[in-house]
Amino acid sequence: MKRSIAVVATVLILFVSLAGCSQSNDGNSDGIDRVYLLSGRNDLIEINNGAIILTSKIEKFIGGELSFKGKELSGIKDYRTEFYFYLNGDRTVINSNISSIEGSEEGLSIAPEMGTVHSEKMFNMEVWGIITEPEALHFSFSGTLMNGETFEYSLVLNVNEVLS
Repeated sequence: MKRSIAVVATVLILFVSLAGCSQSNDGNSDGIDRVYLLSGRNDLIEINNGAIILTSKIEKFIGGELSFKGKELSGIKDYRTEFYFYLNGDRTVINSNISSIEGSEEGLSIAPEMGTVHSEKMFNMEVWGIITEPEALHFSFSGTLMNGETFEYSLVLNVNEVLS
């Protein structure tokens, strides 16, 4: 828990310094408008230290860290991670990553960092209406082992606003 708080504090300090908190010449603020933290867990996997950061110029999604409760998968041929919302019955993907390996007998290791994406306008207003609702944001992790077996894990993430 202390590590999570330290990581979150570090992330916030980093983004405050990168985004700047001063007024621009046109009078618009360049500072952080909102910060949401995300995390989730089930019996097999967990995501911690994820964040959504909004400034007047950019929206940033930080996937956080994936960890396993118990033995981590090994001998992975390919895998996909995906963060998504269900909006009006449709799956709206925020971040998706695919990794694969060919010609190796050992397989891939799973990178714990789930990546970062940013855009000027990543989310639409409908997403902002549901972002902190229970069961709004989901994470899935699926793939194929070197022996041909498939796996799939999914969980619902908790999203909490910590700065507005």
